[in-house]
Amino acid sequence: MLDINKNKRNDIQELKSRTFEIIQIGTRVDFWSRAFDYFITVVILLNIIVTFLHTFESFSKFASAFQGIELVTTIIFIVEYVLRLATSDLLYPEKNFHKAIFLFVFSLYGIVDLLAIISYFSVVFTSGFVALR
Repeated sequence: MLDINKNKRNDIQELKSRTFEIIQIGTRVDFWSRAFDYFITVVILLNIIVTFLHTFESFSKFASAFQGIELVTTIIFIVEYVLRLATSDLLYPEKNFHKAIFLFVFSLYGIVDLLAIISYFSVVFTSGFVALR
């Protein structure tokens, strides 16, 4: 029983380490890390383009498509943010887990990521944070 739990913990730690390797800036030799970098870049650009086009009245006929794309890209941003929180102790290995999360949340990347997520929901539920989008 003890060996099974130890193996599960090792498997979880390996998965966490691999996730961290993938979501951090990739290397040319790691296909999945590089693929993630390209994927998230495309998602960011798509979100920016859709948000920009959404401001023009001439594109209002595409409003529902734009809203759908914004929702999907925001969900991707949320998943990425959660993964970064979950692996933050690998980003700050000298810190305990909670301190590492704190450091990530208040880092430049953590703040930018969180503002992108919050701005989407603030626009959906209120008229605030439009300048952030």
